[in-house]
Amino acid sequence: EPLINTERMPGAWNIDLTWDKRFKFGSHYYLTFFVWVNNLLNWRIIDQAALQFGLRDEEWYHTYKTTQEAYDNGTMDRETYMSLMDQYDPNDVDGDGELNEADGEVDYNKKYPEMGSKLDPRVYDAGRSIRFGLSFQF
Repeated sequence: EPLINTERMPGAWNIDLTWDKRFKFGSHYYLTFFVWVNNLLNWRIIDQAALQFGLRDEEWYHTYKTTQEAYDNGTMDRETYMSLMDQYDPNDVDGDGELNEADGEVDYNKKYPEMGSKLDPRVYDAGRSIRFGLSFQF
């Protein structure tokens, strides 16, 4: 269990885009076409509200985030890293019904530890959304 306030969540970036074009009809009427895009680059952003409602697994996140960091900075060898990160395969690669065998790849739930051991997608904010519309003014 990590100490309180000793770690940080992953960085969050967001780019939204709004575009509109206004057309004049007669002397008093306007038609506006618009496009509104939220999360333009479709980045995974952790939903802070979801974390507050118990959709987090802090111990899982701490364990596998620190393992990844140790491997990335060279303080952990590849054999140790893979023995920790390749223990559970949620896709059952060989089709035998067993989901607990190593397949030589980093397990998805450890590659994205913020989702917890059960890969709960609710920890993420909504992905990209695109809205089109028309408005009429008179």
